[in-house]
Amino acid sequence: MADDSNRIVRLLCRSIHLHKGSDPGIHHWLIGSPFLPPLTIVSILRCINTTPSSSSPDLHNESNDLKTLIPKGFHLIGALSSGDDTSARAAIDAARELRKLLYGEGTGEDQPLIGGVENSDSDEVRFFVCESGNVNSGLERVTSVIQEEDPEKFVWENGCLVRCELPIKLPIYYPLKNPTGECFSKT
Repeated sequence: MADDSNRIVRLLCRSIHLHKGSDPGIHHWLIGSPFLPPLTIVSILRCINTTPSSSSPDLHNESNDLKTLIPKGFHLIGALSSGDDTSARAAIDAARELRKLLYGEGTGEDQPLIGGVENSDSDEVRFFVCESGNVNSGLERVTSVIQEEDPEKFVWENGCLVRCELPIKLPIYYPLKNPTGECFSKT
């Protein structure tokens, strides 16, 4: 795993800490938006579906639930797990597989994925990035994490939240004898 100090993960949500003694495995999904700078985590959603035989996520059921939970304009950008640094590879692999189920094969394969790992002893979260979403291409450790003090301001200055179209038909009437006069609207 290469170390790259040029990468910055930006947290717009409050930082999350797993419970002491959490089982190793995927515990949360990281949500971002293409309207914001890369590696910006907008929200963290808890993994709610696991396979009965292990603590690994049931990706098919997770994808069904996340399709209704993630609003348009936001998407899955990674996963958070507990364990040691080698768990980052499993987190990114799970996020990549879940992205395939959510968005289809080949969609977003060129976007970086984030793997977060929390050491259950120290509550420290370390982030790793896989550039192409392919864990075989190598992981880079992120050494710079910024917790935004005013996330609402950051979103309003850097993102787009709502795209709205209002189809309104509003007839405008004006008197024919006085074309330069004021227009009157009939509602």
